[in-house]
Amino acid sequence: MDVFIARQAILDRNERLFAYELLYRACRQNYADVTDESASTLQVLSTTLLSSGFPVLCGNTPVFINFGREMLKTHWPSLFPSSSVVIEILESVQADPDVIAACAALKRQGYTLALDDVTEEADPEFLKLADIIKVDFRSTSPESQARLAHTHRRAARRILAEKVETLEEFERARSLGFDYFQGFFFSRPVVLQGHQVPAMKGSAIKLLMELQCDQLDFLRLESLIKCDVSLTY
Repeated sequence: MDVFIARQAILDRNERLFAYELLYRACRQNYADVTDESASTLQVLSTTLLSSGFPVLCGNTPVFINFGREMLKTHWPSLFPSSSVVIEILESVQADPDVIAACAALKRQGYTLALDDVTEEADPEFLKLADIIKVDFRSTSPESQARLAHTHRRAARRILAEKVETLEEFERARSLGFDYFQGFFFSRPVVLQGHQVPAMKGSAIKLLMELQCDQLDFLRLESLIKCDVSLTY
């Protein structure tokens, strides 16, 4: 089965590639039809880990991956090397105690945390943990962009201007001291296609037979699943 993922370049102040952001895509069409935040993130992660892999998607370049509340609290982030993945916390996530604890644990493991769509009303609990903040140039005014840049530069956070679409916006962001830049002015997301690992028919049949038993033996189910990469995935 074919799987899809998009990547968009993130550049530094010298217009050199700094990282990619990996984005959910359900098909070849280059837009995200997201109905389930967690499922979309899970698809991006599983495609990156099992179907395409880091060498194909990004080589040695770090990647930003979006995480919602539920996905932040799972084991998934720790499956990736902290040197390769930036945990991007979606703007929809609320800074409740469980989320803050999960983010703090990721920081202790060496992960870089980025906050998406930061405004002047950003939650201070998140800001204490953030290494990179992203400012949306489509939804903030030039005045707000300047204040955000001043505030976060003083706090020694790196700042990323996203949805930069014109030369004027790029030059303004750079003059304000933004560290990184992302948007259509530089590059649109590029859709990449991979292939999902198929399950072995024999393993699938054995699993179906086991599921017909009146009393499920979960240790037996586990042993059947563990012997097949696709079923494990």
